[in-house]
Amino acid sequence: IDRAFHDWPAGIDSLDGPRIRAFLKARRNDLVSYAKEYYALMAKEVFIPATADKDVIQLDAVDPNTLRVTVQRLDDNKAYTHYQRVFNDDVTKEVRLFGLNKQDSVIMTGEGNPSIKIRFVGGSGKDKLTNTSARLTALAYDSPDGMQVVGSAKKHLNDLPLNNTYDRRDWNLNRDFDFITPTFYTDEGIGINYAYWWTRYGFRSDPFKSKHTAGLSYFFGTGSFIGKYNGLWLHAPGQFDLGMNVFFSGPTYTQYFYGFGNTYVNFDEKRDFHIVSGSQIDLSPSLRKRFGTGNSISLTPTYQFINIEDENDEPRFIYDSLQSGLTQEDFGERHYLGATLSYAFSRLDNAGFPSRGLELGTWIGGRTSLTGESIQHGIVGAEASLYIPFDVSNTFVFATHIGVDKILGD
Repeated sequence: IDRAFHDWPAGIDSLDGPRIRAFLKARRNDLVSYAKEYYALMAKEVFIPATADKDVIQLDAVDPNTLRVTVQRLDDNKAYTHYQRVFNDDVTKEVRLFGLNKQDSVIMTGEGNPSIKIRFVGGSGKDKLTNTSARLTALAYDSPDGMQVVGSAKKHLNDLPLNNTYDRRDWNLNRDFDFITPTFYTDEGIGINYAYWWTRYGFRSDPFKSKHTAGLSYFFGTGSFIGKYNGLWLHAPGQFDLGMNVFFSGPTYTQYFYGFGNTYVNFDEKRDFHIVSGSQIDLSPSLRKRFGTGNSISLTPTYQFINIEDENDEPRFIYDSLQSGLTQEDFGERHYLGATLSYAFSRLDNAGFPSRGLELGTWIGGRTSLTGESIQHGIVGAEASLYIPFDVSNTFVFATHIGVDKILGD
């Protein structure tokens, strides 16, 4: 590196030469660690495309941790080794084999039991998978009449698009992103929030396999916590999507209550006079079916736990039954069950940061109490979001959201 810089003019070298040489030497010294990290990434899930001719793909479970893969191309009754590699399950977690064209054969043998997941995508020819191994198994993908399976294998034989094709671009890195920000709520005041977003990609998962967001906030003035989690798994149970929303607050979660209705009475008290303390947990799993272009229907059962404190050393508005309209039965632990059926339509240019498009939603549901006073009510609602860019570069976007709902019953 030092000799390479001898060709630089002395004046330029005196300005930037030492700094650039130091950078290059640091990168050189770390090259082995970079290479090992890159190898570990590329060896975790390995794509092995065969040839466009007839192929015999041999998978041999050599020992408890090792799998040997050999791809041989058949031409004029002669076999030519196209690919051979030995995998260890400490490094490789999945092997994906693609038969491409013509008639391909996969033969699985051996007494070992490596924990490597094996996928075989047959391609356009008439293929055959034969498993005579003691412990290996495979996932087979092809058209209904495109593959013959002998022995242990989980078959995915259907006419869905891309089920038995090879796309070298069908691969994504899992993504993780976390950050800390200050936060402010009208009731809770100033706090700090930690958020973690992660997306996982899997085999033939479009646009992803699962997406998750989680956040935890702490508020200094009230000592309260708020936690949120939102998860979505595409095609988790068959052709349906599975979702999960979680919200919790406590142990001293604080809100402000000024009475029912829209009339405000000024009691000439400090703001703390209207504090309501307690804890809350909301669980909302959902099952969603997508259809057409941008349409979906979801069924969401819900569970809610609320615990409102029924005493405090300081006088509070909520404990004055004449003014607040509450009784002793309104305090303490409460459990509720409910369900919501919803329809949504979405046509956005970018789901994460939309600049053009439309979203519509409507829902109907209900909730009933499991403990305490018997309460049942229904709810219907609708909402819409619109995004219109003002210029072709989408620098300025008009965005609006409107919604309405109606509670029926208690």
